[in-house]
Amino acid sequence: MRCSYDFSWKFHLYDNIIQNKENNMQPIFTMQYGEFKVADYLTDNIKGSSVFIPASAQEKGIDLLLYRYGDGKNKVVTIQVKMSRTYHDHNNGFNNHLWFKRFEVQSNADWYILMGIYAKHPKGDKATNSKVADTGWNHIMLAFTNTEMESFMDSVRQKKNPEKPDSMFGFSFDEELSEIWQTRGYKEHRNMTKFLIQNRIDEIDASFDKYEKKHELLTKHISELEMLMDDLKDTWNDLRWGYRNGVMHKFEADIYKFIDKHPELHYYGTTLDRYGIESDSSDILFSTDITGLDDPCLEAMLVAVIRAEHHNEGTLLPAIMSGAVVKWLKKLKASDEAQIQASGR
Repeated sequence: MRCSYDFSWKFHLYDNIIQNKENNMQPIFTMQYGEFKVADYLTDNIKGSSVFIPASAQEKGIDLLLYRYGDGKNKVVTIQVKMSRTYHDHNNGFNNHLWFKRFEVQSNADWYILMGIYAKHPKGDKATNSKVADTGWNHIMLAFTNTEMESFMDSVRQKKNPEKPDSMFGFSFDEELSEIWQTRGYKEHRNMTKFLIQNRIDEIDASFDKYEKKHELLTKHISELEMLMDDLKDTWNDLRWGYRNGVMHKFEADIYKFIDKHPELHYYGTTLDRYGIESDSSDILFSTDITGLDDPCLEAMLVAVIRAEHHNEGTLLPAIMSGAVVKWLKKLKASDEAQIQASGR
């Protein structure tokens, strides 16, 4: 975890203290231990990530920003942390118990991490003559997506009267951390082991790209392709066979990058056959009505053009100048934006 500081405010604060020595210095920035441990754990276990901490205490719903720079983009995952101390009681067969108050799930947190701190006592022969100093401290964390947290909170009910919400919920575990169970706030003990953070690291990592526009690698070329169409509208039929320029080269290269990310597109012909589209005929492909076509079909049409260009130079330019490529890209862009809007981001 990296921290950077702007020292200008410190000098201003120091100047104010010197001018009025009776003023007590108030904490400007604090961080709870639970948040620190979560930040430390995430940066240790998610490659290439850093943690940012909101300087304003008024930022509801977000305690940490997990950050990564990749593919030329700033990527952020928002995290809310809830912390509990550990209570010891062997009545239900477990050594350690976490208790949380019911809370409102904020929509701007991608992940909720419930964190508990517990004492790790010496075991076996070491326990007989152990001292207080021999007891260490460890932590346990559960990770929920925003949707999972909402569903979980809705399920927190009183055992005796499941129709009523419980004001508290709790989890129980032993020091081996092989399992953790919900033991309050549900009608029966519920195994929650799958939510242990060590079982969810890959999902947290993947959520960097959760809201990424899938087709942005392709749709970013729309304006350049439209400019190309305008520049060549009166001359393109007179250009030499196989004409290429920088705009076309970059667009083709990004389509191949897109195929590498989505290897199912190697079977574009099968996809087009399923939609009854003949990829061998450029005229039919370019004039196809795309009103009812979905993303996989449009992707396959783009790949068909690029593969035809690979085998027989002179296909890409007519596809662009016909307006078909830009039309396909604009529909893919609209699809991306609709998915982002549906996700609430």
